[in-house]
Amino acid sequence: MRAQVETTPSHRKRWPILTALLASVMIITAGIIIGRPAIEASLAALLATPTQQVPINTNHPEKSPQPSSTESIFVPNATDTEEVSRDETVSPTETATEEPTLEPTPASTPIGGGVGQIAFASDREGVPQIFLMNVDSTGLQQLTNLQDGACQPAWSPDGTQLLFISPCRENREHYPGSSIWLLSLDILETSQLPTIPGGGDYDPAWDPNGERIAFTSLRDGWPQIYLMNLDGSDLQNISNGYETDYQPAWDPRGTNLLFTGVRGDVSEIMIMPETGGNEQLFSMAESQGHTHADWSKDGEFILFERQLGNIPRLVAKRFGERLKVANQVCLEGSRGSQPMAEGKWSPDTRWIVFETWPNGVEHDIAIISSNCSNYTHLTSDLYRDFDPVWRP
Repeated sequence: MRAQVETTPSHRKRWPILTALLASVMIITAGIIIGRPAIEASLAALLATPTQQVPINTNHPEKSPQPSSTESIFVPNATDTEEVSRDETVSPTETATEEPTLEPTPASTPIGGGVGQIAFASDREGVPQIFLMNVDSTGLQQLTNLQDGACQPAWSPDGTQLLFISPCRENREHYPGSSIWLLSLDILETSQLPTIPGGGDYDPAWDPNGERIAFTSLRDGWPQIYLMNLDGSDLQNISNGYETDYQPAWDPRGTNLLFTGVRGDVSEIMIMPETGGNEQLFSMAESQGHTHADWSKDGEFILFERQLGNIPRLVAKRFGERLKVANQVCLEGSRGSQPMAEGKWSPDTRWIVFETWPNGVEHDIAIISSNCSNYTHLTSDLYRDFDPVWRP
């Protein structure tokens, strides 16, 4: 009986405490429910913080590119389980037309963005000419028919015109005697841009605003980067040095250029402002040559070519990671040892188009998703196809 007498009062004293605790829990729960939207908004803002960019030229901050790509790139799965076979083509999200449309028309976005077309050079007519095809490899159409050949197509920002060079007898790094030409796709007429006697202008790159072009010129006796308007006015040598500079590539703001610079005996990817000077090293090539840089349309990623054992590989890294080692595109799986040259980003940065010759004979155009999960040849023949570029 002593146990019951001593225990009963203590149980009665716990009821006020339990009641207070229950009330506190109810108040806290109500507070969480009421404050939940504010908490979620704070988390969303934290997770949405964009990657910082590291621009060189800060004269135009209002044009700073906004990173938008979040897709994982460079590192594929261990096996290409989702790989498209050589005889198949990538199926676009919308049904592709059989004939290429020269004038861009509003439509659902196809694979890669833009209007779903790729220009490239091919010697299937004897000497290289410029061709156009749909991204699913249908609708092949020849755009040029110049006796001295044509190559190095470069799209205008609106996708209605192409720059290219002629003469072009084969795919090479430098083109003595060449000139830059303009092709209007609405009327398929070509015109030669102003040059000097003997030529030597190549590597055309249209500035993102459509007002100027950057190009390589031999007019000084060695490759230098020049800028000029389409009518030939305001010609400027922005390299203005005694070293070899070529293959310019604009950033999305039109304020900086990547280019290939030969320093010593090694080609490196360099960067300089549109005004020239203040050049900086972007890639660390060491004994491996780096060439053919391409800037993604969102300004976040840089794609370029690296020679590994005399075999070209595509490598890439973020713009803000200058001087860090670039990652090989498709390091693992069956594509790890395949030659990949002259790569170009798709407009949406989810795909890469490039030249390849996996059997050592056929030089074809192929595309691969940026995470290496989907791959296909767009051309497959005995001709040499090269210089692919995605239409905006």
